Amino acid sequence: RALLRTFILQYIPGSARSQSQDVIAELFRALIGFLKAYSILISITALITIISLKILGMKYIFTIGIVVGLLDILPILGPGTFFIPWIIWELINGHTKLALSLLIVYVIISVVRQFLEPKIIGDNIGLHPLATLISLYVGLQLGGVIGMIMGPVLVVIFIACYRAGVFDKINWRKNT
Repeated sequence: RALLRTFILQYIPGSARSQSQDVIAELFRALIGFLKAYSILISITALITIISLKILGMKYIFTIGIVVGLLDILPILGPGTFFIPWIIWELINGHTKLALSLLIVYVIISVVRQFLEPKIIGDNIGLHPLATLISLYVGLQLGGVIGMIMGPVLVVIFIACYRAGVFDKINWRKNT
């Protein structure tokens, strides 16, 4: 980390180094927060999956829970990558009750994640949940899956620059 910081700072003019260090520190804190937030979300998804499958009397619940949790990293697809084929398979095999139960588990996971994601990400990267939700939505609309990731990142960069005082020297009013 220190080596990377030294490498970057050697190319930044002396007058901007202090602000640059502040921006880099803010971005690093946000990155750590982002990783922590997704670790929490993955854990919640895995836990809901494990508990739900235990209630349904399934085998290999821990393995399935971990796989579903890790699939939660994938934007949009997420746990559906695992559950949807499984639900279809159970329907094809005539296990309608199990397929319906798995569909309910999938819906519960999706709803819980949709409610918790803005709050958890916002709390861990220092953004208000509404700002996080808006940046996720705008990013998704403008750039798809990559935009959904980049939306909050750009907001964090903007806020890091603001907190470091990068915009203080800009005259925001027109001189008349």
